[in-house]
Amino acid sequence: MKKALKVLIIAIAAVASYSCEQSIENNTLDIQKNGFKLIADVDSEITKTVLSGTSILWGESDAVKAYGDNVYTSTGITRSNGDKTAEFTFGPLADGDAVLRALYPATNAGGTDYGNMEITIPTEQAATKGSFDPAAMAAIGAIDGDYKIAFKNIGALLSIVINNDDIKSVELSASEANSESMTGTAAVELNDEGVITTLTDGSSTSVKLTGGLENGETYYFVVYPGTYSNLRIVVTRNDDAIAVYRNKTPFTVERNTNWSIADLTIPDGKWVPSTVSTRYFYESFGKCEGTGGNDDSWNGSIATTATTSSDFDNSGWSSSNSYAAKECVKLGTGSAAGSITTPALSTIPTGKNLTLKFKAGAWDASKDGTTLNLSVEGTGSVSPTSVTMEKGAFKTFVVSLSGLNTSSKVTFTAANYRFFLDEVEVLGEEARSDVANHYTVSYDANGATAGTEPSDATDYNDQTNFIVTVLGAGTLAKTGFNFTGWNTAADGSGTSYAPGATFVISNNVTLYAQWEAIMYTITKNVNSHGTYTVKAGDVEVTEAAYGTVLTLTANTPDPGYSFSKFTVNYTDAGTPKTSNFTVNPKNYNMPNSDIEITLVLSEVTTYDVTLMYNGSEHSVVPVSEGASILDAISSVGSTLTPPTGKSFLGWSTSSDPESVSLITDSNLATANITLYAVFGAAAKYQLVESDLGSANWAGDYLIAYSDAIFMDGSLPGGTSDGTVGYKESTVSPGSALSADKKTVTAAWGDLHYLTLEAVTDGYVLKTHSATTPYIYRSSNNNGIDATANQSTAANYKITITFTSSHDVKLAVSSGPTLRYNANTVASGGTVFRFYKNAGQSAIYLYKKQLGETIITWYVSGF
Repeated sequence: MKKALKVLIIAIAAVASYSCEQSIENNTLDIQKNGFKLIADVDSEITKTVLSGTSILWGESDAVKAYGDNVYTSTGITRSNGDKTAEFTFGPLADGDAVLRALYPATNAGGTDYGNMEITIPTEQAATKGSFDPAAMAAIGAIDGDYKIAFKNIGALLSIVINNDDIKSVELSASEANSESMTGTAAVELNDEGVITTLTDGSSTSVKLTGGLENGETYYFVVYPGTYSNLRIVVTRNDDAIAVYRNKTPFTVERNTNWSIADLTIPDGKWVPSTVSTRYFYESFGKCEGTGGNDDSWNGSIATTATTSSDFDNSGWSSSNSYAAKECVKLGTGSAAGSITTPALSTIPTGKNLTLKFKAGAWDASKDGTTLNLSVEGTGSVSPTSVTMEKGAFKTFVVSLSGLNTSSKVTFTAANYRFFLDEVEVLGEEARSDVANHYTVSYDANGATAGTEPSDATDYNDQTNFIVTVLGAGTLAKTGFNFTGWNTAADGSGTSYAPGATFVISNNVTLYAQWEAIMYTITKNVNSHGTYTVKAGDVEVTEAAYGTVLTLTANTPDPGYSFSKFTVNYTDAGTPKTSNFTVNPKNYNMPNSDIEITLVLSEVTTYDVTLMYNGSEHSVVPVSEGASILDAISSVGSTLTPPTGKSFLGWSTSSDPESVSLITDSNLATANITLYAVFGAAAKYQLVESDLGSANWAGDYLIAYSDAIFMDGSLPGGTSDGTVGYKESTVSPGSALSADKKTVTAAWGDLHYLTLEAVTDGYVLKTHSATTPYIYRSSNNNGIDATANQSTAANYKITITFTSSHDVKLAVSSGPTLRYNANTVASGGTVFRFYKNAGQSAIYLYKKQLGETIITWYVSGF
């Protein structure tokens, strides 16, 4: 593309200059023989003398090249008009040739003829105070019929001021939008409007001023016109330390203009030296916690505890007569010299010249000397081999190490008895690399629920741009959490940085946002008729983090009240909101706000249960609507005095001794009611030894296997495989069982009985619990279970078959028979189960038989 463009430009220029070429030929009768002259006049449109206010005059060594079909170099110069006008002398023209173009300076001009001209703007330019390197500013001129040249400057100027002393050089580098160059060789041409066109070869994207720059003076770089970005300024001091500045903002410079790049005052901390000090080994002795040395104690009863491996930063120290002083070590005693040897210096570069730096001070007593001897154990040497310490004070020493390898060690030995040692380090000087390693800093939201991570596009490197300033959270947010800063590890186990903190970068770094849960307040409103708890797990709490599962549990309220709901007030995005929960207990996820909890109770209707005893009213018990009457009055019977030889049997809804109807758990309070205390002979559970007939099995039973193992119907619920409720060898009537094993007294049996209730074409097996009434075969093939609120008892229908006095079969509709399993199960113990086969042990039944009953108000019954 560039080559085609160049040909087009040359063609246009050749046509435009045809008349000028003919004029020159017609007025040059003898220039082929005697040579010719060209004049660069200050009165021309733009000349070498003016560039954006910077005047550059012609010098005695200036030369130009003139282009026709051949190329001619000037052989002399005559200056006038205060060096603003120059007359250049040339040798003879070739036969038939005419010069049409001129290039300055001749030393940087190239090409073969007027259609193929080249100019070079050098990459290295001489620093010229208040100006630019005259040899760097390329110019092109059209030669008219009077042999005058109207020079036009090809380059643009970039100015810079350095407000520091001892500046050796300044280098600019950048990228150009069209991938061309700041300096180097370019093809140049004049089009028909006299505008310079350049096509650079892309040879250099940098320009450098050399030779030294004075403090505060202005200097100019000469560059090709263009749009540049990613500008990098490298300032080199006389000691070869460098300071680097960057500007990624693109800027455009045009031909014959001046663009100010920078006015810099470089602080001391910005300079990067030509060599970099590397620490290969360091021992602080900071773990030593004795006395002496660093607490400015240098004699007496101090540092008396021998050192151990835990006193050192590095493992592998060996010593004799070594004691822990205050954040340093004391070597030696009043009668024995001290000595200590470093671990193997495994991290040093082999064979490199290194520096050993340490602090040492002598014991402040007359017999303790000040000479400390140094030696290398293994390969290498130290120089000098001894140093002179001060008494009663630390002094810093720097000595040379040479020829060491990773097995070498350094030994410190007192010439006379006692000394203190601190801060031992091995250092090396590394030459600064000319090629920087580049690094990036990335930010990770680490679970944020809103916003975007901050972005740092800075081009960090390990030479000149290695200080990172940590950014803030930006728009990041996490529901229920506060942003606390950044860490190099997502879980916070790395290095933490606050926004605005700085650190030296040495590799690519990812910083993870750190979040701290907000603890929101839980306010409990008091209810005068009931209490409740708010727990997280098993702990009652008054504050919780967002998302914590809280359990709200209402305790039993005062009589006459029942649980209605929990009301929770909270805020969502600043808007007040309310949630109501009618479940107790209630699991509730903590929102991202404070909450206020209110227990709401309902006042319930109560009915009077009048209890009659011995012909008169005994007491009136209030019972809440829908509650079990028997539960409310269960304790009253134990307070009554029964007739001689009788037992309290329960409460009857009828006062007629001939039609006693005892209440059970199923009798619920729906209206005021009068009940009558019933006494009589105690009920018995009698072993079923004959077939009761298909219509006579209804009643209360104990289900047993042997005289020690009974099925416990008092435990509602149960799980698959019968591992809860319907088992247990410990469920035994004990003394309640008669000697002939045929009768169980009601006092024990009433605690454990089950009921066979008649339904169409069969029976259902029930516990005496209102909440889990029916027992049935569970989903696994042979399990036994009970579940709450079954809608239709017939779904759990069983049939009863009498086989013998020791074998009554209770079978579900699908076939399995209730049998006793003597084998153990996962939870231990023995169980009753529904089994499909008959291989399990048979069961037998005890049926409840009521004794003689009387009603105490019926006086004649006494």
